Amino acid sequence: MPELWKNYEIVRYSTQLIDVRLFSLSCAFKETQDESPPLSVNLSNHYEFSAVTENDIDIFLNVTLDGPFSMNVIYQGMCRIQEDQEFDKEQFAESVQDLIVPFLLPYARECIANTLARMQLPIYTMPTIDILQTLLANHQESGE
Repeated sequence: MPELWKNYEIVRYSTQLIDVRLFSLSCAFKETQDESPPLSVNLSNHYEFSAVTENDIDIFLNVTLDGPFSMNVIYQGMCRIQEDQEFDKEQFAESVQDLIVPFLLPYARECIANTLARMQLPIYTMPTIDILQTLLANHQESGE
């Protein structure tokens, strides 16, 4: 009998997402005469070094949607560098900056879909992203 399941090799980042919470959520239905106004999506992110330990960075992802409804979702996470890893703060911050969207966007996507369903609005599912191509594109834009 052929093996149906192949092992999927997991390679861990030296930076791990150890905690996530919904930081803020606001959403409102818009009365509009247009049956299907276009929907715009804006992502912004930032990080803050933790005051508790130098191995932790708090990360934030702000997702704003505007169309037949307006929604703003902010997720907060905490990233920690593994204790057995050597690092300097600048390299840690750079690596975390690249990981904010891949780490927190799945949480925002789920929150957006569920909130719209509870508001009896058409469910908008944010597209999945190609993480490697996104990182490459953002590095090229920043001139690195």
